[in-house]
Amino acid sequence: MPLRILIYPLFLTLILSKPLNGQTIWQEDFDVPEKGIWADSAGHTHSDLSSIKWSIDTISCSFNDENDYAKTVSTSGGRFEVLDSDGEITWKSETIEIESYELINIALTTSETGSSSVESKKYVKAFYELDNTLHPFSPKSSGYGNWGEKTLEQKSISGKKLRIVIKMNSSYANDKVILDDIKVEAIDESLMKPVRIQFTNLPVYTFADSLFSIGAIILNGNDEPITETNIPLMLTFNNTQSQVDPDSTGNYKWHIKTGATGDLNISIDAPEHEMKTAQNTVKVYSPTNISTNINFENNTISTDFELFNNWEISTDEPLSGKYSIKHKPNENGGMDSLNYIIESTIGKNDDEIVVSFMLKNGDWDPSGSNSFFLILASEQNKGKTALAIGVNAKGSTDLLSVWTIENKQPSTMLTETNFDWNNSQTVQITLIRKPGGKWFLYATDRDSGQSSSAAFNFHDLSVLSKLQLIFNHTQTR
Repeated sequence: MPLRILIYPLFLTLILSKPLNGQTIWQEDFDVPEKGIWADSAGHTHSDLSSIKWSIDTISCSFNDENDYAKTVSTSGGRFEVLDSDGEITWKSETIEIESYELINIALTTSETGSSSVESKKYVKAFYELDNTLHPFSPKSSGYGNWGEKTLEQKSISGKKLRIVIKMNSSYANDKVILDDIKVEAIDESLMKPVRIQFTNLPVYTFADSLFSIGAIILNGNDEPITETNIPLMLTFNNTQSQVDPDSTGNYKWHIKTGATGDLNISIDAPEHEMKTAQNTVKVYSPTNISTNINFENNTISTDFELFNNWEISTDEPLSGKYSIKHKPNENGGMDSLNYIIESTIGKNDDEIVVSFMLKNGDWDPSGSNSFFLILASEQNKGKTALAIGVNAKGSTDLLSVWTIENKQPSTMLTETNFDWNNSQTVQITLIRKPGGKWFLYATDRDSGQSSSAAFNFHDLSVLSKLQLIFNHTQTR
């Protein structure tokens, strides 16, 4: 699936999570080096699996040369690495007795090095074997190609016997796949009770007299959504109250509007239960504040656009309405640009600026070779100083970030969110500049609700007159 862009005001989901604090019942930090299998310069294999609480299956691998291995190393205090395995290795923990615990959580860290990205030759997949039945981690169980570093987690499982199973492959001589910091924790079931209310589908901003949606969920003591509940919730705004019951998935929804501009204070509580109230503020603008609204619904490309290679208006899975603009797949890699000239420069006199847009990538993870970012620029600065918002403008962390643009190139990172952009994600990004140069960045996955925010200071972009989408890509993107 190609890259798409839609610049249009939409909504932001805010679901915040915190690390779980439980009793550690098993962990592996790989602090003893040279445990595993490796080859020497003559092509002979050696192994040492003594005095450890895990095993490896390398029957599908081929270790032929020096520095071909699947073993622990002393790097970073100890970790397990796979290098040039030419096949899949299966790592298994010992059997862990969990019958005496109410609920179990598993977490591990995986990372990779190098630039090779063929997904069938470089990956990690996480599973857990519960009472002799194998299950993949959920919701995220794997990393492919250039995923950087990921924490994979499996929460709230119960049973009698547990094994952790990790499948790894690095069929490259210079690219490592790394496993570290495996932890199994027992969680108190009392933490599953309702504790607080959390907004979902909360708009960063809206417009006066426009109907908009607000959603909420109830979280337990682990900051996890409670999906089975019959607790009614009450929303209050402008001295108006509205009570609703949850749907079958535990989600609460309201549709409201206000005629007043400014800050709209909203609160949600549970009148019949003791739990923490959710409170937030939505900025309400007048429709006359809209400077530019680009939605492609007239099936044409405005003359304010400058198109550079491989862009088209399409009805194929539009992000909103009937049409979106997308990048056409091509046989050659490279860089394509989509520029928009703002007819009436905005941001004069230190005015507040709001830029909101939506992007979707295809069935591929971002990488150093597949990156995309939106540049906010001013013709007054003649390209010397601008902002870039996106993924991997520099580096390959896959995290949504903001950089300065110096002499038309990404230069200094101003902020980095914890939003890890993966394959096939539709993400709403909103950037707000407040008077005085304080900027706020918001992002949400429109399907999963994964979200993040960040703030930074930047005073060198006084007005906004140009938007430029940059897409660096390999073949067929």
